[in-house]
Amino acid sequence: MQYFEVWAVGTTFPVIEQVERKNGDKVPLVEINMMTDERCKQLIEELALEHFREWYGREPESLQEAFEGQRAYVEKFWHEVE
Repeated sequence: MQYFEVWAVGTTFPVIEQVERKNGDKVPLVEINMMTDERCKQLIEELALEHFREWYGREPESLQEAFEGQRAYVEKFWHEVE
């Protein structure tokens, strides 16, 4: 099986087939797994909780606190970079 590497992302995807364009050029048709909105939301929540624990050394009282803590952490870092 062939693979196609997306250089900007550093990820490889399996090539399903080569598709011929009108001008005769062939381009790879790659298989890219999609994610549902629900799964995306679940991962965002899991990562917010994980980051909060890592950055603040304790469990957040709520998911909202984890999101607020993440925003505060990113804002602090952003100002340090400027």
